[in-house]
Amino acid sequence: MAVQYIIGGTGTGKSELCFNKIVKEAEKNPDKNYFVIVPEQFTLQTQKDLVRLSRAKAIMNIDVLSFMRLAYRVFEELNIKERLILEDTGKNMVIRKLLGGLKEELCFYKNAVGKQGFTEDLKSLLSEFMQYGITPDNLTKIKEKTSSPVLAAKLQDAALVYRAFNNYKKEKYISAEQILEVLANEISRSKLLENSVICFDGYTGFTPVQLKVIDLLLVKAEHLLFTLTVSEKDYYSEEDEKFRLFHLSKDTINKINKLAGERGVEVARPVTAEFCGKVKALSLLERQIFRYPVKKTDSENSVRINVCKNPREEVERLIPDILSLVRDEGLRYRDIAVVLGDMEEYGEMVVDTLSSKGVPCFLDSKKTIADNPFVEYIKASLLVVEENFSYDAVMRYLRSGFANVDVYEVDIFENYILRRGIKGFRRYQTSFIKDEASEEESISEGLRVTLVDEFKPLYDILKSKKSKAEDFVKALYEFVSASGSEERLMKLSADFEEKGKMIAAREYAGCYRIVMSVFEKMYELLGDEKLSIEEFRSILESGFSEGKAGFIPPGLDQIVIGDVERTRLKDIKVLFCLGFNEGKVPKSVGARGIITDTEKEKLAGMNVELAPTAKERAFREQFYIYMLFSKPTERLYVSYSSSNMEGKPIKPSSVINRLRAVFKQEIVSEPTEEVSLINEIRKDGGMELILSAIKKRDLKDSTVINLIKYYNCHYDDRYNKIIEGTVSKAHGNSLEKYIATELYGELKGSVTRLELFSSCAYAHFIKHGLRLKERKEFELKPMDIGNILHEILERFAKKVVEKGESFNSISEETREAIQAESIAEAFNYGDDIFNASFRNNYRLTRLKRITDRAVRTVLTQIKSGLFTPVAFEEEFVTKGFKGRIDRIDSVLSDYLPDGTRLIDSKEFADFNKVRYMRVIDYKSGNKVLDLDRAYYGLDLQLFTYLKYIREEIGKRREYKNNLIIPSGAYYFHIDDPVIDFGGGEEAVIKSMRFDGITLEGKHHISLIDSKIADNSGLVAGADSDVIKLKTKKDGEPSSLTKLYSREEMNALIDNSDLETEKFKSRILKGEITPKPYCLGNEKGCDYCEYNGLCGFDLKLYGYNYNRLRKIDKKQFFAELSNKLEGENGTKVD
Repeated sequence: MAVQYIIGGTGTGKSELCFNKIVKEAEKNPDKNYFVIVPEQFTLQTQKDLVRLSRAKAIMNIDVLSFMRLAYRVFEELNIKERLILEDTGKNMVIRKLLGGLKEELCFYKNAVGKQGFTEDLKSLLSEFMQYGITPDNLTKIKEKTSSPVLAAKLQDAALVYRAFNNYKKEKYISAEQILEVLANEISRSKLLENSVICFDGYTGFTPVQLKVIDLLLVKAEHLLFTLTVSEKDYYSEEDEKFRLFHLSKDTINKINKLAGERGVEVARPVTAEFCGKVKALSLLERQIFRYPVKKTDSENSVRINVCKNPREEVERLIPDILSLVRDEGLRYRDIAVVLGDMEEYGEMVVDTLSSKGVPCFLDSKKTIADNPFVEYIKASLLVVEENFSYDAVMRYLRSGFANVDVYEVDIFENYILRRGIKGFRRYQTSFIKDEASEEESISEGLRVTLVDEFKPLYDILKSKKSKAEDFVKALYEFVSASGSEERLMKLSADFEEKGKMIAAREYAGCYRIVMSVFEKMYELLGDEKLSIEEFRSILESGFSEGKAGFIPPGLDQIVIGDVERTRLKDIKVLFCLGFNEGKVPKSVGARGIITDTEKEKLAGMNVELAPTAKERAFREQFYIYMLFSKPTERLYVSYSSSNMEGKPIKPSSVINRLRAVFKQEIVSEPTEEVSLINEIRKDGGMELILSAIKKRDLKDSTVINLIKYYNCHYDDRYNKIIEGTVSKAHGNSLEKYIATELYGELKGSVTRLELFSSCAYAHFIKHGLRLKERKEFELKPMDIGNILHEILERFAKKVVEKGESFNSISEETREAIQAESIAEAFNYGDDIFNASFRNNYRLTRLKRITDRAVRTVLTQIKSGLFTPVAFEEEFVTKGFKGRIDRIDSVLSDYLPDGTRLIDSKEFADFNKVRYMRVIDYKSGNKVLDLDRAYYGLDLQLFTYLKYIREEIGKRREYKNNLIIPSGAYYFHIDDPVIDFGGGEEAVIKSMRFDGITLEGKHHISLIDSKIADNSGLVAGADSDVIKLKTKKDGEPSSLTKLYSREEMNALIDNSDLETEKFKSRILKGEITPKPYCLGNEKGCDYCEYNGLCGFDLKLYGYNYNRLRKIDKKQFFAELSNKLEGENGTKVD
């Protein structure tokens, strides 16, 4: 019995030397058993190598096995009954099930149960315990010794779940990690292993359970051989610090030597492999990298570092190099390998790019199916039942891509159920159609029937209290099978393959099989369990999280694509390493994991060995990088990016400088301008680069300039579309005049339409040209509440008039009765929306309170003066645009505004009475009158109303002999104001005063509020309850009061008329430029419902605001007069 090591650096022929020795001995001793133990992925290649080395080109008494396969061979020999293996998917399911039952017993992780990733982390921890031979009892003992209460609590929880896990799988199941434990217990009975020769090749180290097996083989086998990567110098060195390059191998040797010593087994002198089939530069690199001091050597063009702009350029630069190696230098694809610093970012990109060029390749990685649309479809199906047909769950299901529904019909259906507030299985079982059906109702009804028919069997099983997990699985399997998902997945896989998306193609091809495997495992593991729907879904999702689609190599001659740590390469001539950036190589390790690195160090101090910490992994990765760089025999190409795909700068890996330090020459190669140009054109014609430069307004890059020059000389439709889409669009877009005429026809609508155009021509185009509308939903929006309040006040006013009541003398009892009637009629709104939720029910109560406050305030304001309401919701048309005035108040008088008797006025001798009329617009928001907005036509409404009063209403027969004077225009804010404590009713009324413009004149003001004025003038020190008018001690109005002369009011009306004509003209000329106004801090985009449609972006060239200046209040009417005079007599444009 003896142990012997075959040592040497990477690529020195250790495996070849070992296999030669095994083959020769096996030929001499045909009755003896020889075993070559290698990692699972190396078994086939190792068999080929052994056959190649044998004289008979066959191996009869040599078995190539992994540790796991060795266990099965022994179990087969001893006729040991095999138990079902609990793999990662099954473990996840079992642990998730156990956590649900143990939640209340958990100490530290009670609140983590159910959180994303926790089950997977706990599964990894238990697997780690099993690999390192730690039992639940060990954890309990360690917990009692540790001084850290947090670590103690974690270990207590882990021991609890670990023990429950072992009890659950006892007798029937065995985890993959425990198979070697069973093997260790049976080795002594095996005749197969007795006096055998066993070689271990391809390992960088062994877990404690593997070492336990090796320990028992020391006395069972005749000879154990180990190939380990370590230099002869380091093998004999007494130093073995963790940071040294070969520490991993030295640590393994020390552990095996210790076991051999304890067993009394001889450790023979090691054999050093010294073969070197590499070019000189790579041979010297293997001896120098990560070593001190470094002896510089010549690169001989065998090593090159490529600096690229981004990962995409790295991949694009790979193609010509590989094609040149194969076409010009005669290499086979299998002679080339690609190793990626970040598999997630580069993997799919590299495979798709190589496949598109006809280069055969194999990705040595597995892709999780957890985010696949088919898995999403299954999750959504369960959520539909779990959430009882909630809107979110139903739409998630219908839009999963596997629901066999028409996308257009789903859009119609979504709008319908949103507007109607449809949810709940009971509601879905009732027909949507009551009377004659519209197209929308017919489509929605068809989809409803389909949903109910599909889900009824699944719903009944999942909701049944008698159902078990096996019933759930059967029902879900039947539901999925009936959908034709397997055929759809295969079709999608074929489509992806046709487009060169090979990773996606293979993922979709294997997805159905993996999902069925998860179903089977759940049926086997949890069939008799009673679960809630939520538990069932959660356990199933845990199973999906471990489901991974592997990729089968397309052939023997192919490029292997792998990562630094997992992939093991053999017989490689040229190696490409991509993505060697900081944080990727070596990998920056996050804090994820149940036991932290600090806690692992504490456990190590208690002689408890677990998986390496982040620091230890960093040293190990350095060792893996050394092995990687030592693999190629002819050339090594390493590349990194200067920026990521978003354009943010990123740093190269520290490995880059270590590599540069080995060589005398500069081995870093930056692409020339010509190469950059070629790469950009090869990728997508350079379109992405041009577009990015235009967005950033940075056209200084020489590559961009050369591309633009090229396209200016060579017509390309893609280029023109990019330029039009990013630049031309921002400059004065307009429709042809005949198109605008066809689109808009005769200009109609409300005044608010013109205000929208004034705010932004493009928003007007979307709303009134394209007629796009915001989707209606079954909810109360501020606009809905405003509409209800408007309707209540309108109904109240009309009922007062109908019942012959007076606004000035209506009794409190009558007011309350009429108010209650108005509320009851107005609240018959939207399928009883107010009872749809507690929140809406509260809103109903609040609306009643606001209504009561508004009605009482309106009556108080009327009683304060002589104005009386004469019209409600008055509709009118002026210049083709409709309007509706909420309320018109009127009063007859013998006096002009300044107090002059009408009978004494020569100017108005034809009139026998003065009729003052004011307009009031109810607002539920905080709208205030702003003269600047009026000047620019942003606020036209009140002034259009005044124009109607001034020019149209006087034509009526009943007003024939009256001098009609517009007395004011106001906003009345319907609100339930919050006032300072102790303010009382008076403070509430004052807070709800009219906001707007008021005609000056002592007599006129006295008609509004007798409290602040009479025919002799304004009362000193008074404060109106009706309008915002406050007088000073001398009786003059305060500076904040908005009183205007008849001339000023007429100017404001004329200005609104002028702006209306301008806007009409511009609309019919086809103006649709996205150029929103900017006035002070206000912008047209602030509350625009089309914000995301126009593409307005100040970062893009050509976009800007229509910047409007604030006008000095003292000069306002002078400027307004100049504006009107300038337009007088000219054609409005």
